[in-house]
Amino acid sequence: GTQTYSILDGDYSETHNKYLLCIKEKIEDSAGLHRTYGICFVDTTVGKFYIGQFLDDRHCSRFRTLLAHYTPVQILFERGNPSAETQKILKGLISFTVQESLTPGSQFWNASKTLKTLIEEGYFQNKENTNGGLTLPPVIRSMTAESDSLGLTPAENSE
Repeated sequence: GTQTYSILDGDYSETHNKYLLCIKEKIEDSAGLHRTYGICFVDTTVGKFYIGQFLDDRHCSRFRTLLAHYTPVQILFERGNPSAETQKILKGLISFTVQESLTPGSQFWNASKTLKTLIEEGYFQNKENTNGGLTLPPVIRSMTAESDSLGLTPAENSE
């Protein structure tokens, strides 16, 4: 049957997905008209990860759409990043969201350190893959350098 919400079901906020969003912004030109966002968000209600990056316009249209469709309960970003314009968007659109800046390197890892940790700690070891081969998910594998068979080097535009 159709699930409906009533006062007996508890807090209304508990009936919606809760997203943790991590962002990294890279300005693509000196005028700041184009920027690339690297994003990772986690649906904490089911433990599902989404990762990707996209080029955005000077109005940050795609970034605004992402925030509108997947409103996060917490945002993580590298201290000194994102830009003042992106921070203004975050404060304006989702001011109620917990926003935390992390120390570069130790708390907010770069792509190389992240890939190294994922592989060395065996986060994606496939139990069926008995030869110990690399088993990164396709989306992460597509962001690694083709020349690196170990998957430890990020692709040129996937930092």
